[in-house]
Formats: sequence, C-alpha cells, structure tokens
Amino acid sequence: MTGDNPYDGSDTRSRALERVNAASTERSRLRGEHQRAKGTPSEMRADMSLRAANEEVAARERWLQWVEERDY
Repeated sequence: MTGDNPYDGSDTRSRALERVNAASTERSRLRGEHQRAKGTPSEMRADMSLRAANEEVAARERWLQWVEERDY
C-alpha cells in the first residue's frame, strides 16, 4: 500500500534535493560566520556549528543518493 511507506511518491527525490540545498545554504552561511569568528571568543562555537553543518550536508547527500538509487 502506498500510504504505508512515508518514502513513496514522485516528490521524494525533489524533497531530498531541497533538503540538500537547504543544508548547503546553511553551511555556506556558517562558513562565513566561522571566518568572522577566527581569533575571537566565539571561534570554538562557530567551529562546532560548521562541523555539524558539514555532517548535515553529508547525511542529506547520502539520503539523496539512496533515493536516486532506488528510483523513487
């Protein structure tokens, strides 16, 4: 049944791609913050945020790849 699987549907790939793009945009923003924070007390927080953003993008890209391989 189609309704039983939350990953069914023709828009699964487009949603996954939107999430990759959103995560990439956020990572770009955080890169700027990271650059501005160098040498300041907030550098460590900015570094941690950027690392988390990198992990988020990687996870979203893996999900998109998984969806594409299964041709949703």
